[in-house]
Amino acid sequence: MPVFLVGSEWDKWMKGSFDDLLAFQARKFPDELIEMDRTPELWVKRKRKAA
Repeated sequence: MPVFLVGSEWDKWMKGSFDDLLAFQARKFPDELIEMDRTPELWVKRKRKAA
């Protein structure tokens, strides 16, 4: 499961308690901190059709 973190949260994510980890799951990450960029590479390689 992916998780969005800011730099200051890294130690808590890696070394925090189970309750700390659950708190990451329950929160809503701020929209203004999320960026999406289209890349030219496909995430999934498509199979070639047999001729």
